[in-house]
Amino acid sequence: MSIETGVDSVDFVCMRHGESVWNAQHRLQGQSPDPTNRLTAEGAEQVKASALKLKPQLAGREVMIWASPLPRTKQTAELIAKIFEYKQPIRLDKRLMEAYHGSFEGKNDTDPGYHDHPHYAARKEIKDPSIKFNTPFGPPEDKAESPIKVYTRVKEFFDEIAAQYPNHLHIIATHGGPINHTYKVCTGDYGPGERAANGEVIQFKYILEDKTVQTTCL
Repeated sequence: MSIETGVDSVDFVCMRHGESVWNAQHRLQGQSPDPTNRLTAEGAEQVKASALKLKPQLAGREVMIWASPLPRTKQTAELIAKIFEYKQPIRLDKRLMEAYHGSFEGKNDTDPGYHDHPHYAARKEIKDPSIKFNTPFGPPEDKAESPIKVYTRVKEFFDEIAAQYPNHLHIIATHGGPINHTYKVCTGDYGPGERAANGEVIQFKYILEDKTVQTTCL
């Protein structure tokens, strides 16, 4: 695991939160603010292990820690900050939140209200990755988000923070959705599957000249 650096770029090192209670229960989390959905003991260890691997590479770098404001990511950021001996406030930003899944949130794999829902079935049948990337995860009447909407707000965050703090390395505690969808746009690989497991880290490199984003798995 190594962080690549460049004088003409800004580094965003994104960690997916550790395993949460709802992860363990196979419940769809989305943007639910349920305070009981915190990290499991295993999830906390996942975060600590990744943070310890990252820490030696931060010598001499000015670091800022950011997080989605949901409980599982705030707790992840707090664990990172403790290991990094980071003394500044953790900055929260809603643009780093998981995709909003509407009325599907909180449901688990066996809930017929989820898997038997017409929208779930219709979305599952979409074969064209570009169409699927523009299709909301939850029922449209719930104003659920699509992958492209999640990517768009993450890119907006990168644009703003890179302009304001170009000399910092940014550590971000976020979710699978923002990491996965940003990775897909950066690489053009829109295939199925997770790009970051719980506690895993992916680096996004923001190129200042043309405001594009590249990615590296750490």
